[in-house]
Amino acid sequence: MKKSKRLLALIVAFCFAISCFSPIHSYAQTNTVTSDKTAATSQTANPQDTKDTKNENNTKESKDIVVTQDAEDKKAAENGEDINKADDKSGIKGAENPADPGPGVEAAAPPDAEAKDKNEDEEDLWYRKQNPMKKEHQQLLWDYCKKRKVNYIDMLALIYTESNFDEKCSTGKYYGYFQISRGNCANLAAELKTKNKPLDGAVNINWGTAMYSWILADKRVKDAADDKKRDVALSIYQRGTGGYDKYGISTSFLKIYYKKRNKVVEWYEEKK
Repeated sequence: MKKSKRLLALIVAFCFAISCFSPIHSYAQTNTVTSDKTAATSQTANPQDTKDTKNENNTKESKDIVVTQDAEDKKAAENGEDINKADDKSGIKGAENPADPGPGVEAAAPPDAEAKDKNEDEEDLWYRKQNPMKKEHQQLLWDYCKKRKVNYIDMLALIYTESNFDEKCSTGKYYGYFQISRGNCANLAAELKTKNKPLDGAVNINWGTAMYSWILADKRVKDAADDKKRDVALSIYQRGTGGYDKYGISTSFLKIYYKKRNKVVEWYEEKK
């Protein structure tokens, strides 16, 4: 009996010892600690790996952005015309179409139209259908008068008085629009580098306006009173410097001249 009790006590003691050293009751705690340590280790053991991974992700994102931007730039370059058109659409009326400046803004006239308007405006200054001269000769006379600073109306009246606008007017001694004397023709041709053709209207206009401009520069004209300069110049033209010095103002010539000039002035007071 005593032996049985000892055996039972030994069994109980053995079971208690086994229960004290068994790991089963602490598994969850041990496993939790181990897992936390492993997680911590995985985060800190090799920081370069984490940095590389982050940089790789950033690099990939940057690369994607660059590639996308390059693709957009390439597309923009290939479609520059379309993009430019899109840029022009600024929301301002007329920006899309330069020819349409928008409300309240007058469109600029094309260069050809401006030139045409300018020519027509200037033509109104020199051309008159009442004038028997060729239109191109009226314009040529205007151009020479501007070039030589000679009054255009005065020259029209002088031609009217001398030749009645007859380009081929000739007395055998005097020729053309301005009735240039035969003795002056060769000298004028040489001086002005033209052909010696006094009955050519263009040549005669060149010669006549040149002669009159030289007379205006003469001291006899410059020294005259302002209201007498034209009379002195016309008298020298009709008589020459020697005749003017001897006889002075040519009253009879001026009487005819001013009658003709008044007629020319009427043309420019009337509509074309």
